Amino acid sequence: RILFGLQPEGAERAFARAACSALSGSAGSYNNDFEPTGERPWDHGQVFMAMSTEAFAGAEVLRGSVDTLIDHVEGARPAPGQSRVRVPGRAAHEEEQRRRRDGVPVRDEELALLCAVARRRGLGHLVEMIAGSGPA
Repeated sequence: RILFGLQPEGAERAFARAACSALSGSAGSYNNDFEPTGERPWDHGQVFMAMSTEAFAGAEVLRGSVDTLIDHVEGARPAPGQSRVRVPGRAAHEEEQRRRRDGVPVRDEELALLCAVARRRGLGHLVEMIAGSGPA
């Protein structure tokens, strides 16, 4: 069965995609001649939804499905010149984990400025706490 021009995937999912597309304005054609105005500064739309996973398969099943999808995507052969395939948000997640483990890099001159401001504001004890991290 095909619904709204989408391949067979279940009528409910196809309907949800079509509804989101229609509500966000992405179903229509792109207008290359659009001129922004004060009342309409852009020519696109968005839809945000919040759904209870318990109304469907439950959080654990959804988490497993998402993990499987991530493994599938990241297991794909990378494009020429790329070292690997990553899902959106993976680089930010990896950077967050690295900074939690190794700390947030701060240039010496920025740290010195922060320490000077802390001293002027009577927070010299904070400077002493971080003195081992760089210039104080």
